[in-house]
This record gives sequence, structure tokens and C-alpha cells, in this order.
Amino acid sequence: MRLRVQPSVVYYWIRRGMIDVRRLDDGSPVWITIDEIKIQELRDRVSRSKRMRKKPDVQKLAERGAV
Repeated sequence: MRLRVQPSVVYYWIRRGMIDVRRLDDGSPVWITIDEIKIQELRDRVSRSKRMRKKPDVQKLAERGAV
């Protein structure tokens, strides 16, 4: 996902109905499909949040020599 958030945040959004998911049966993986508008809404939510930890962008860190 392009939001750099912890998986627990995504599961929270799913439980709250903020992201639509599909599943073939109880044991199968979850399929998440969201459009650009929803991605922007979630990005805005993440940027406003003081509680959500953003995962570091490892590629950018590596480009800067931090890794």
C-alpha cells in the first residue's frame, strides 16, 4: 500500500468500514481495492493523525545513505 502505515492501521480501517474488502471465504486472503480518491482521503487522515506511526520510506533513506 502507498500509505506507509502499519498493518494494524489498515485492519482498523477495514473493521471501521473505511476500506471495502473482498474475501472468497473465511480462510482466504483479503482483497483490497481502493481508488485514488480514497487513497487521498486516507493520506489526509494519516497526515492529520498524531497517533499513527508512518513506516519509513526505506528507499529514500537508502538514497540518502542512512541505510
